[in-house]
Amino acid sequence: MSKRIKIMIAAVMLLCFFSGCQSGEEGEGAKVIDTYLAGTESVPAMGAEDGVEANESEPSAYAYIGLEDAGGSVGTYVERMTSEENGFWIVNKNLRKTEAPDFTEEKGWIYLAKESAEEEGKLFVLALEWSPSICTVVASIQDAPKGQEQASSDDEAESLTHMDTVEKIQGMQPSALGLDGTSMNEYNIYVRNGLIMVNGEACIWVEIYTDENSAHTNIPEGTYYLSRDGKRLYRLNRSDNTVQELKL
Repeated sequence: MSKRIKIMIAAVMLLCFFSGCQSGEEGEGAKVIDTYLAGTESVPAMGAEDGVEANESEPSAYAYIGLEDAGGSVGTYVERMTSEENGFWIVNKNLRKTEAPDFTEEKGWIYLAKESAEEEGKLFVLALEWSPSICTVVASIQDAPKGQEQASSDDEAESLTHMDTVEKIQGMQPSALGLDGTSMNEYNIYVRNGLIMVNGEACIWVEIYTDENSAHTNIPEGTYYLSRDGKRLYRLNRSDNTVQELKL
């Protein structure tokens, strides 16, 4: 029996501003975000003091578009939030303490976490990812791993690139993905910018389309989330916003 896990609705709604992110244009409704919300808790938002505007798809998912130096903006925010005043620390995808990435890189991601102010054994987590002129932020409350005080970078698995992800999906049988046909060459595979939190793990967002129609236009066939190490794959059930883990 496949395991079904509730997905974070806020992360799924990042799709609402994907087109704007790709074009480099600010979406309608952009505004200065003062705080990031997760449950009933909040923390200071990036760029609020400088009047930087963001799109908010849900009360815990945000997108900044048109940044001159996205990595630098994230680096400045991380320095601020890891100060003694704000109390965050840098963690890996398993919420274990780790080192900061290189914010001068064109693309990158980082997690920040601190103890929840309201729930014992919980963490307030910020997942940030940047690419040229774009930054997305997702806030959430998650279970703290055991032995959180023990810093470890051993849990950091090498992340798949977009090309790796496409090749992995192309190499699967359509039936394993709940699709028709005999080869994934019959489908178009796209990797979206941004990460999706599934079962407490950051996953790569994949959309699969078919153009087998008279107009040869892309028709959605499925949304999938692949763990960054390529070991777990989930399919989104849009009817109830749950995900189903598939066998690899």
